[in-house]
Amino acid sequence: MSRDSLRQVQKSTSTSASADGCTVSRQSDFIYSTLFAQLAADHKYDRWDEFANWYNNYKEVLDMLGWATQNSEMFEMGDVGTYGSIAEAVIQLSVSLLIPRQFSEFLSLIGALKEARNETVESIFNQQSRRSKVAHFQFGIARMVDGNPTLVFQQYLELSSEEIGGFLFDRFGDEEVNLKGAMTLTDHVYGGLRKAVLDRLSIFPLNTLIQAIEL
Repeated sequence: MSRDSLRQVQKSTSTSASADGCTVSRQSDFIYSTLFAQLAADHKYDRWDEFANWYNNYKEVLDMLGWATQNSEMFEMGDVGTYGSIAEAVIQLSVSLLIPRQFSEFLSLIGALKEARNETVESIFNQQSRRSKVAHFQFGIARMVDGNPTLVFQQYLELSSEEIGGFLFDRFGDEEVNLKGAMTLTDHVYGGLRKAVLDRLSIFPLNTLIQAIEL
């Protein structure tokens, strides 16, 4: 995927991208759906201490909104210190989780995020994504498949033996770092509820909404 064909959106600690073929309205559907699911899941569960329950509720809300789940799996990865950084560990995991086309798009997304790295991005990550020795973040890619918008998203919980002070691309020290994660592939049939979701979210100014919802 060329850089021009990758449109990246960062919302707090969530990073998403859409490949060629996704219209602006479809991209908005993706962002609003995940924000809405985040809001609902955060209301019921602590994503730091109840990751499995939080993720299941997050996925249930997306199902309710019309994102038909094709497959979903949770996984754990032992000490990932040998990979050098969280970004490299996630890339290695994605090799086995994603088909080649998806993996290529994911690499483009990671590359774009690395290029966009600056003090603002790192400040958002440090404020919203981490809590002492735990960090939570997610990646999502939307594309058109046989005429249907399809979303692949990955959730990660980073568990460290020491205080987490770095960003996704910072090199590990001597700490032990473990990953918990989940990946879901969904088909978009987001129809009758679209207006209701947009109406619900429209009561918040967008910047306020993004700050209020920790992704």
